[in-house]
Amino acid sequence: MDIKRKKNIVSVIGFIIGMAGGIIIHHHGIGVAMGIVLALAMREIFD
Repeated sequence: MDIKRKKNIVSVIGFIIGMAGGIIIHHHGIGVAMGIVLALAMREIFD
């Protein structure tokens, strides 16, 4: 599997987890922020 594609998939998974967290706590703004932070963090882990 292509490394770049794998990174993108991991980023999307991180973003979805963050959004789900935001929905659970009823704060979509925080969910988007958490999603972006998690996506970036997971990209770094898999780098």
